[in-house]
Amino acid sequence: MQNFNLEMYETTEFTFKNVLEVEQSVKLKTEYELELAYNEDRTRCIASFNIRVGEDKTESSNLSISLKMKGYFSCDKISSDEKPEAHIEAYNQLFPFAQSIIANFMTNSGLPPFLISKQVLDPKEIIVE
Repeated sequence: MQNFNLEMYETTEFTFKNVLEVEQSVKLKTEYELELAYNEDRTRCIASFNIRVGEDKTESSNLSISLKMKGYFSCDKISSDEKPEAHIEAYNQLFPFAQSIIANFMTNSGLPPFLISKQVLDPKEIIVE
């Protein structure tokens, strides 16, 4: 796979919850989910990238952010063996935009700056359906 190019991205959903008390601190964790859907000849794909930042998955979280975005890619024909590599490339290209959206929103909401951490992905751990 030589070419895998992000043509555009869009935010499809953004939710934010903040019921923190003044000067209350929380420990946040970040969860990621990425799915790629290819066209018939596997030369274009849409990546659905979901990120959740919060204390935990429960409704009682005092601070949480959920970001859903899509990335639209053109690429060389992707073989089945190259799909894990394509997942990693889609993640690497979309991540800076997601990180910026969340960091800017947190800062503009009057909260301390928060940068989500980039994960190192292992192609052997990627499940391709």
